[in-house]
Amino acid sequence: MFLIQLIVFILISSTNSFSDDYYDDYVENPTEELQNCVCVPYWQCKDDFSGLIEEGVDIIDKRIIRTRTSQVPTCTDDFDVCCKIECGKRRSIAESESRLHSGRVDDEIIGFRIMGQEKNEADFGEFPWMLGVLQGKVYKCGASLIHPKVAITAAHCVKKNTAYNVRAGEWNWVSKDEPITHQDRKTKTIVIHPHYHSGSLINDIAILILDEPFKLSENVGVTCLPQKFQRFDFAKCLATGWGKNSYSNGTYQSVLKKVSLPVVPNSICARALQIARLGPQFRLHRSFICAGGEDKKDACKGDGGSPLICPVEGQPGRYQQAGIVSWGLTCGMTNTPGVYVNIALFSDWIDYTLESHGYDVKENVGVTCLPPKFQRFDFEKCLATGWGKNSYSNGTYQSVLKKVSLPVVPNSICARALQIARLGPQFRLHRSFICAGGEDKKDACKGDGGSPLICPVEGQPGRYQQAGIVSWGLTCGMTNTPGVYVNIALFSDWIDYTLKSHGYDVKLSENVGVTCLPPKFQRFDFAKCLATGWGKNSYSNGTYQSVLKKVSLPVVPNSICARALQIARLGPQFRLHRSFICAGGEDKKDACKGDGGSPLICPVEGQPGRYQQAGIVSWGLTCGMTNTPGVYVNIALFSDWIDYTLESHGYDVKVYRYY
Repeated sequence: MFLIQLIVFILISSTNSFSDDYYDDYVENPTEELQNCVCVPYWQCKDDFSGLIEEGVDIIDKRIIRTRTSQVPTCTDDFDVCCKIECGKRRSIAESESRLHSGRVDDEIIGFRIMGQEKNEADFGEFPWMLGVLQGKVYKCGASLIHPKVAITAAHCVKKNTAYNVRAGEWNWVSKDEPITHQDRKTKTIVIHPHYHSGSLINDIAILILDEPFKLSENVGVTCLPQKFQRFDFAKCLATGWGKNSYSNGTYQSVLKKVSLPVVPNSICARALQIARLGPQFRLHRSFICAGGEDKKDACKGDGGSPLICPVEGQPGRYQQAGIVSWGLTCGMTNTPGVYVNIALFSDWIDYTLESHGYDVKENVGVTCLPPKFQRFDFEKCLATGWGKNSYSNGTYQSVLKKVSLPVVPNSICARALQIARLGPQFRLHRSFICAGGEDKKDACKGDGGSPLICPVEGQPGRYQQAGIVSWGLTCGMTNTPGVYVNIALFSDWIDYTLKSHGYDVKLSENVGVTCLPPKFQRFDFAKCLATGWGKNSYSNGTYQSVLKKVSLPVVPNSICARALQIARLGPQFRLHRSFICAGGEDKKDACKGDGGSPLICPVEGQPGRYQQAGIVSWGLTCGMTNTPGVYVNIALFSDWIDYTLESHGYDVKVYRYY
């Protein structure tokens, strides 16, 4: 026994003495047989010596020395083995995960984790989202309530097809005299993250859907979850739980404990864990965050699944759950942080899982408005938002959503600026883009791709529409070099078509309604009608309109219209087909380029204020020329075809009939 203790002491001492040149301490034997391996402490190498252990799998508290085989070259140190390495290969996260197949983490590392001062007790109802997970009547681990009927915990705490009881409102497990009694519910469905790895505890998160919702009360409430990719580096947070108060001889706590812990950046945490025991090849997976590293302040055995909560910036007294207690190396050891599930990384997965089970996650989620077709935003003061880098070269990704005010730059000016900046005189800016910015240190940047550029809706203070999508740029925030965005208004028809083809209906509202269609063969000769659209305001040098325009036009009988078009340009042989009607012929009053497909509406006789659609903008000879009417589709001629088409697709044609 003394010998084992001595060996363990030597091993621990050696792991605590690693310098920044950690790999340099490993002696690579220059002999030919050792050219493809490196001498490392035996516990940092896989059982078959085939590679270094990078994720901490099966490292914790080994108690035996592996037997060397004759095929494995010998290292000079008795406790070292020659562990195979792959020269020049840069491992990706995906590769790391795919290679993790060599067993499980010891019970010493799972089932973790509140250890703090003896009197560090929480007040009754102080953490109303805190849950206990029981198997039968036996406490198993912690969890937190994110919806009256949904909890989250660590995946290593639960098994998919096992029944658990979940308790909310508990404070003292051995007392029956609490002011408000606890509530118990049963698990109905357990959803473990599909990429959870039980050996390394990567993606150590599970969702528990309960059979009945908890009744929210003074001691039962829900926690807030953070924004996607939010970071908490150096934040002072709180861990809570009923776990052991020390690693080896500690006791489980009957009263809920809390401990204040600083969040440790992953790079610092990974280095600390390498030095403590896991070796220089260890890589801390991005599904984790770390907290703690202060003497005798930590989560511990029995705290697994419990929440790590951090203050919500700018909202005193309000917290959000940054982490879930996952694993650690012993408990409360100086310079050795505990490891927690990084909840912000799983935002989309949590939302998707809850939505797929019929739960609403949209309390702080809304929809953006899209602009009309061809709307322009030149010189508008707009806003770009995102979590991208705050500078191009040495910037950091943002944990809190940022916004920046940017002017929209006309494409002709933007194209010239980009030519001068780098792209040369041959560069042409495609019409599918718009530009914004060009002011010093104000721009979207790396990581903001796909984020919106929103601009004010004219005449509606406080309301915005999405003009663009962050696309590309030349560096970030460089003076006179605007960023480039997708021009959403250009894709209006495609967006509508795509949504409709996937079964999404347009909802009727104050600004969305249906037009009436006329009876079969109805005529509108000489009626005063209205054409609307966002098309050009003149034929040659006109500009597309950002605000919907209307123009009053008289319907011209087809015989008069045909003669006018013959005289204007088309010659005496021209015949106007009966599928058309005409309107206009007055100076500078007409539909024009970009108005194609838009409606011509005429009053419904005897029903003041009500209109029916007589035509669809089709074609013309220039725009707004005196005695030259515009030509429209004669909708009344197609009444039977429209009815037949809609009825064959299951639609009620009475929706657009007024007669």
